Amino acid sequence: MSEPTKRNTVIDFAKGLAIVLMLADHIIKTGSFITSFHMPLFIILSGYFFKDIPFKEYFIKKIKSLLIPYAILNIIALVFVLIRDRNNFDIVAFGEKIIRILLGCDGLSLGWFLIALFLASIIYWVIYKIAWNHKILYSVILIVLMVVGWYFGPKVENHYYQWDVALVCVMFFAMGHLYKEYAKEIPIWAKVLIITILTAIWVIDIMNGGIVLSLRIYHVFPLCIIGAIAGTYVVLKACKYLDRIPVANTYFRFMGKNTLLLMYMGNVTVTVYDWNALGDNLLILIISQIVLFSIIVWLYNLAKTFFINRLKRKSV
Repeated sequence: MSEPTKRNTVIDFAKGLAIVLMLADHIIKTGSFITSFHMPLFIILSGYFFKDIPFKEYFIKKIKSLLIPYAILNIIALVFVLIRDRNNFDIVAFGEKIIRILLGCDGLSLGWFLIALFLASIIYWVIYKIAWNHKILYSVILIVLMVVGWYFGPKVENHYYQWDVALVCVMFFAMGHLYKEYAKEIPIWAKVLIITILTAIWVIDIMNGGIVLSLRIYHVFPLCIIGAIAGTYVVLKACKYLDRIPVANTYFRFMGKNTLLLMYMGNVTVTVYDWNALGDNLLILIISQIVLFSIIVWLYNLAKTFFINRLKRKSV
């Protein structure tokens, strides 16, 4: 009998750090340091877990992990929109929101990420099957798709199923897969040199504004793409050491295992309520939101464990 695969705690830590920074960015709203890598990091990590499996199995898996959460996320957000607009409800505007959700245009707030990642992962499966063994063709396809997404995205009015962002995300997804396949072959001395160069690239990218995928803002293309990849690599390396810090590792690993739930809460908050309306002290607002969300996540997991244990006892 094979042993269960050990969970990568560094990746959990990195995801937890990124989701906390995402919540902070929703309040700061101008954090080029955060936006330069935090959403690309999630996409790159998705690529890291890419597996060569039959398309039907792969497709169903992505529907379960991305499209179903997309639907649930938007349903929850719509309920809160109804509550918010109950005294001034506009049936036409509400209907338009539903249509845009079904078309994957915007969804509500963070819904864009799930729909773009779904499409990017499907496109990457096709590229992998066609060109993985022909690396020049593989590279050309990735670059062409990225350029098309970057060029046409800001120029078209409707972004059905986030097609333009998805084309850019294919490159990030590929970088995660490539990292998993080839990182172990790089000698130690080369890794030190690479991390130094990537850190420099990332700093230059941040100074130039970085990337904001949700708004299709690409400062100094393709530097913003390279910078996002570099920033993700640097952050993952840093998390390898930060994960050794007691308390911090427990907290961020916990948050990393609950990124989807935190995304739900962040989505509802951004969609129906502006935290900045509570005051001008950004640090207090950030800490308050993170503490509140952390408590909610902890209570949710506590309740889930309780009910699961009760069901197990009943089934015995």
